Amino acid sequence: MCQLSKEGLKLILFMALMYCSLKTVAQNSKVEKMNNSGIAFYEKKEYADAILDFSEAIRIDPKYTKAWVSRGNAYKILKKYDEAIVDYSQAILLEKSAQNLNIRAKVYELTNRNKLALADYVEAINTDPRYMASYSNRIHFYRKIGMYDKALEYAKDFIDANPSAGDAYYLRGRVYEESGKYSEAILDYSNAIRINPADINSIQQLGVCYKLKGVYPAAIEQFEKIVSIYPKWILGYLNLMSPMMRSRRFLKAKEYLNQLKRLDKEAFNNLLNQGNEYKYISRALFEDMPLNNYEDALLKMNIALEDFNRRVLNITSELKGNDLEIYTDILAFKGYLLEKINRNPEAIDTYNQTLLINPSQLEVIEAIKMLTQKQSIVNIQDKIIPTIELISPQA
Repeated sequence: MCQLSKEGLKLILFMALMYCSLKTVAQNSKVEKMNNSGIAFYEKKEYADAILDFSEAIRIDPKYTKAWVSRGNAYKILKKYDEAIVDYSQAILLEKSAQNLNIRAKVYELTNRNKLALADYVEAINTDPRYMASYSNRIHFYRKIGMYDKALEYAKDFIDANPSAGDAYYLRGRVYEESGKYSEAILDYSNAIRINPADINSIQQLGVCYKLKGVYPAAIEQFEKIVSIYPKWILGYLNLMSPMMRSRRFLKAKEYLNQLKRLDKEAFNNLLNQGNEYKYISRALFEDMPLNNYEDALLKMNIALEDFNRRVLNITSELKGNDLEIYTDILAFKGYLLEKINRNPEAIDTYNQTLLINPSQLEVIEAIKMLTQKQSIVNIQDKIIPTIELISPQA
């Protein structure tokens, strides 16, 4: 039996290593090819075919984390949440990253497994304290279930961990805003803008909070910034209509609507004819108020209220966010229109309704005071017995 030399053994070992290496490269190439094919199907919304390709990638290499995550994403889109959780869990076993933990936590939220979701967010923060999505997702979770104290507690943690992150101040501002603490929200949004002057979300919500506090010039200033940056953005103009209406700047409101009409006629038509109940306010400001057509504007507000009542079946003082703004704006505008056509008792009742939802509307409070005084004078006059002068028959 012949013996191999050391050089021969080295050559055989080298060739074996090369074979294994080439085999691995070929396998990796095939896995990536199948995964990329699945992603292509996923992007075309052909989720069943995507799952087949991701499954083949997993069969070829069960340790290929991306395929587990990708297949989990497809299952999630198809609302096969249990299957998605299994795949995300396997991905976490292979690669315990903050990103993968957050992905699984989101599915736990969707299936109301709240304790498991929160556990994943905490573990994600412990795994990588620099991954900011973990902080924001945990705050969003507590916002969603209305536990604002907890949301504020963790928002502070987010700020402490990332003091130069504008998103941290923005998120805490949203929590303050949703819990009715508008002054605190204004401070946080202002801090977010100081860190990033182009932060559109913070500029918008700063304007919203100023509006909800009744500081309409400051609200208009913020919304005008947005329109100057995005001159064709419908939401920017919708934002402007409310404080313009509240501060009785009807002609200026029409100027902005005409500006949108010149820049993008389709967007202008969508603003007046589509979307939520703000379309009626916009149409009244564009068509009726410059001509003092209060009756026609009032008709539009009544239709807006009917639409709102159909959409939001349970109107209570717990209205929040966009619905709170819409409802109070419609009522405040209706009260003003009733006042203009001298239906003062109805105007007072309507103004009082909007104060029940948001007590911070300064112009509404002043209008009620003025109308109440007027009504008192009218009532007193009605009670005074008129003096009748008798005319002598001889006169």
